[in-house]
Amino acid sequence: DVGLAYGIIHSYGSSNGVVDGYKFSQGRHLSTNGGSQGISRFLTITNCIGTEMINAGIDFHSAVAEHVISNNQVSFQEYASTSIDGIISQGLRPVITGNNIANCRRDGVAWQPLISSSVSPKAYGVISSNTMVANKYGASSISGVSFGISGTGNTKEIYSLIISNNNFVKGFDYGVYVYAYTARADNIVITGNSGVANSKGVHLYANGYEISNVSITGNVLSVTGVTSNDYGIYLVGTVASSIVDAVISGNLIDGGDYSVRALYCTNLKQFGNQCVNYVTSSSYIQNMTSLTKFDLSLSRGLPVTKTTNFTVADTDNWITCNGGATITVTLPTASQWPGREIMLRTIAAFTVVSASSNVVPLAGGAAGTAILAATANKYAIIVSIGYRDWE
Repeated sequence: DVGLAYGIIHSYGSSNGVVDGYKFSQGRHLSTNGGSQGISRFLTITNCIGTEMINAGIDFHSAVAEHVISNNQVSFQEYASTSIDGIISQGLRPVITGNNIANCRRDGVAWQPLISSSVSPKAYGVISSNTMVANKYGASSISGVSFGISGTGNTKEIYSLIISNNNFVKGFDYGVYVYAYTARADNIVITGNSGVANSKGVHLYANGYEISNVSITGNVLSVTGVTSNDYGIYLVGTVASSIVDAVISGNLIDGGDYSVRALYCTNLKQFGNQCVNYVTSSSYIQNMTSLTKFDLSLSRGLPVTKTTNFTVADTDNWITCNGGATITVTLPTASQWPGREIMLRTIAAFTVVSASSNVVPLAGGAAGTAILAATANKYAIIVSIGYRDWE
C-alpha cells in the first residue's frame, strides 16, 4: 500500500493478530495497534517493510499487553518530522527484536509503557538485536533505544523490567536512554550492545523515582562527544531519587569527556572496564553511597613522571616525582578505591606530601601529610584502607 495514513490496525481488544510480510510506503504508520476500548493481546508484526515513512513506522498504544515486533525493515523520508520514532510501544509486555531502522529522525526504538489504574501495574519487555541508524539533520536529544514510564494511575507501585541486548546504534545523541520520571524502573539489563558515532553511550536518569537493580555489561561504545556532558556511561540520580544497586562491568568505552560518570547512586560496583581516548577522566563519581570500584586499579599501567604538584589520575599507579621543590599530591578519595595500591618514589632531594592529612605513617598513628622524605630514591607504596585514609 502507498500513501495511506494507516496500513493495518488492531484495536477494540483484538487478540492473536499476526501481520506478516506486509509492505507499506509513504504513509503514517505501517501498523498501529491498541486504542481506547479494550485490551489487545498477543499481537505480532513481523517481516514487514515500511519505506519513506512520515510517522512512526510501527506504533503500539497503551491498551496492548503482550506483543511482538520482529524482523521488520523501516525507513523514513529524508526530511520527515523530528518528532517521530522508528518503532514506539506504550504497551505492557513487548518483545522488539531483529528490526532494522534507517534514516531515523528521533528515537530508534522507544518503549514508554503507559500505566493506569485500570490495567496491571507490571510492565516488562525485551529489546534485542535491532539495528538503528539516525539522520540527525535538524534533530536533537534522540536515542537509539529509549525506555521510560509515564502514567496517571497507581504509579508508585509500578514494577518494570527491560532487557536491552545486542542492539547496534549509530549516529544518535544517546545510544541507550533509560529514565524514571513518574514511576520506578527496576531490573534494567543493558548488555552486549554496540554504539558507533553517538554523542553519548548509555544514560540512566532517575528524576522523581528510583532506578534499581541495574546491570550494564559487555557493551562496546564509541563516543564522539567531547564536552563536559558527553560520556560513555552516565548514571545520574537526585537527592530524592537515586540509582540503587548498579553494576558497570566489562565495557569497552572509546572517547567522551568521561568514560564513566555517576551522580547520586547507592551501592555502585564498577570493575573490568576498558576506557580509552577520554578527554578528562575514565571515571568521575559524585555524591555516592557505597561504591566498589577496582577496575582500573587492578592494572598497574605505565609509570608516569611528575615534576610539579599533581592529582593522581585513575590510571596512575606507578609515579616518579622529579621536582625542583616539594611536590604536593592530591590523592583519590580512599573510600572510593578500597584496596588500591599506589607506588610513589622521588629521584630528587625534595619532599613529597599529600594535599590532605590522609596518609597514616609507616609506624602507625594519626594520619598526616608526609609521604616521602627529602632524599633521592626514597619510595613508598600506599594502600587505601577503604573508609578515609591511605597507609
